[in-house]
Formats: sequence, C-alpha cells, structure tokens
Amino acid sequence: MVEDVGTITRGGGDGAGVSVWLAWGRRPLAAVALVLTSLVFSAALFLPGGQVRSLFGATLVGLVYQLAAALPWSAGQVAHFVGFAWMALLLWLLRPDLRVLRVMGVLVLLAVFSELVQGLLDWREAHLADVQVNLLGAAAGLVLGGLGTLLAMAWRRARRGRGD
Repeated sequence: MVEDVGTITRGGGDGAGVSVWLAWGRRPLAAVALVLTSLVFSAALFLPGGQVRSLFGATLVGLVYQLAAALPWSAGQVAHFVGFAWMALLLWLLRPDLRVLRVMGVLVLLAVFSELVQGLLDWREAHLADVQVNLLGAAAGLVLGGLGTLLAMAWRRARRGRGD
C-alpha cells in the first residue's frame, strides 16, 4: 500500500511540473485555471477509480456514464475526450503564444505519455483507443477555440462597422 501512495505522489508531481510550465508567465487567473485543470486532469487519469469517484462526486461520474450510454464509447473514453477537449480549449484561450502546432504538439505528447504512464500503474491500463480518443478530444477543443476566435473577430468587426 505504501508503494501505491508513492506512485500516486510521483504521478501528481509530474502533473505539477506540467502545470507550472503551462501557467508560466500567464496572468494570475489564467495561471490558476491552467494549474487547477492540469492537476485535476492528472488526478482523473492516474488515481484509482474509487478515488476518482470520490474526487469528482457521484453526480459528475453519473453524467459521464449517461453520456457513454448514448455514445459508442466507454465512460473512461468519454472522460478522456472531455478532458482533452477542455485542456485544448483552455490552451487555445489562455496560451496564445502556443497556438495550433505547438498546442497540438503538447496535446499529442500528453495523450501518448498519459497512456504510457497509466500502463505502468497497477490499477490502470493503457489502451491505444484511449490515445485516439484523447486526440479527437484535443482536436474538438481546438476547433471550438478557433470557432470562438472567429466569432469574436466577426463580432468586433460588426461593432466597429456600427460605430459602437
């Protein structure tokens, strides 16, 4: 049991390192959002299932299972998709210095390495299908970020055209 706690701590430490890198040089609110998202993301990926349910609550976990029932994915894959979509959207919005190629590079590395690390844990398994779902989620988040940017630009142009 002590070995498990050590592994969880090391996994969380890696998440903290990624969190600090993602938040470096950001405004305080953006930094907090990136750090919290990264740490919650790490917890969801690396903690045993029972601890994930305790952390996120029965309502949120139940919602993930409801979504999975409506899709051809498992609850874990739905969680992977949503998590990577959220991370990609946040990176798009809060790290404009990274933009598409760098954000995709970061997300591809996270998608692959998160599965590799899960394969090293006794209570998790690595699946190639999860890497694919991670990348689909990342792409969806980037598309949402890009669409949001285009809408904001169009709205600003329309306001300038009206003289607001």
